Order: sequence, then structure tokens, then C-alpha cells
Amino acid sequence: KRRGLCEVNLLTKTITVLHKWTQAQKPVNLYSDGNETLYVSTSSGLVIYDLWSKTVKVLSHSSYDPRSLSGNYLTASLVDSRGGMWVGTREYGLNYSFKEELFHKVCYLSSGHSLNGCMVRAMSEDYNGDIWIATERSGLLKYDPQTDVLLRMYENTLPFFITTVLCDEDIVWCGTQNGIIGIDKRRNSVKHYYADNDAQQENRVLSLYK
Repeated sequence: KRRGLCEVNLLTKTITVLHKWTQAQKPVNLYSDGNETLYVSTSSGLVIYDLWSKTVKVLSHSSYDPRSLSGNYLTASLVDSRGGMWVGTREYGLNYSFKEELFHKVCYLSSGHSLNGCMVRAMSEDYNGDIWIATERSGLLKYDPQTDVLLRMYENTLPFFITTVLCDEDIVWCGTQNGIIGIDKRRNSVKHYYADNDAQQENRVLSLYK
């Protein structure tokens, strides 16, 4: 937070500052598209850093531009297999843009409940192209880009607070405040995993990575 966006060289054991945060920017989440671009969700917009050109672009909300981000406090980002950009906010739902960085808001569930005031914690794409979304108040969501439908999944099984999500072939892994949940899409089954009964172990899961 104090130094900025940094690169750690494990061979030389050196740290290089790539971009220093402004006073308004508090880093919240870091995402890499697997190529040459880093996306940092901050409390004041989305910082996009190009590792090849060493250039920085910042996307933010503008009350004068309806196609800008729906809010400035951002919590998660994702670039899907089609090249579309997803950006989650703390209070104003989801944003989607296909390459040209003009955002379409995805703010409502199919049942009509608003995502306003619902923090998006993490996103992951499965092999079908569906986007799975971990939220703080609406549990686990799934967005189908083909039908433009956003659904709450396993509403009677999962908690309202999902801390993170990771798609791994047929399994959707969810981090929670009380362990990990594995959803087998093929079998339509849900299994909970907890730490051993040890006072030194904590069940809260904040991040998943493969």
C-alpha cells in the first residue's frame, strides 16, 4: 500500500515499484490476464498496467458519462475468454465492457433484486463461458452471457457471504467465513470442507488460487 504496485524478482531478490498509488488510491484486488496486463481494483478506480509498454491507464466513474464505471470503489476484476472486461464494485453491482471500455451495467438478478449495496468479492469463468461471482450479501451468482441472465445459485445451501470463487473444470470452489465449499456441477452436489478441530486453525478463507 505504501510503495505502490511492485514487481518482485525472485532471482535477484529485488523489488521494483511499477506504479505509485495516489493519495486517493487504496489497492483492493490484483488480477493478471495471463498475458502482459495487470488490473488493480482500488478505492478510486481501476488501474491498468501494461507490463510490456510500462504504461498506466486509470478507469473511473464519471457522473457525466453513463458508459463509465458505476462506482469508483472497485473490489474485483476479470477478463473473460472473449476479451470482455468485468469489474465488480463495493456498492453498485457489476460492470461489463467488451474491449472498447464502454461499460454496460449488470445490476439486477433475474428475480428482480438489485445488486446495489452488494459487494462483489471475486469472479471466475468456467469452461462454458459462464461467469461465477462471489458476493457479500447475495451469495454465489452465475451470469450467462449468452442469455444475459444473472442467477443466485444454491440459495438454500450456500451462505449469503461468499468471500471468493474459483472455477476448476467441473468444480466451483467457494471460500467462506467458515471453510471451503466445493460445487460439483456435473453431479449437482455441494460439499463443505473445514479445518481440523484445532484452536490454531482458522476456517475463514479469503482467497483461492490455482
